[in-house]
Amino acid sequence: MTRPPARARWLAAVADTDDDQQQGGIWTDLDYADEAGELAMALRGLARLEAEILSL
Repeated sequence: MTRPPARARWLAAVADTDDDQQQGGIWTDLDYADEAGELAMALRGLARLEAEILSL
């Protein structure tokens, strides 16, 4: 099963018990679309800066 690249699945611990062998948790889907958009904007900014430096 494949997931879209902007999503991740991880186990979030919700409770610790006195017994180290038992630990509660739930599966949570994270959506990284906002972070991916911010990263894309930052990379475009770096590309513009690189082009400006190379044109000097």
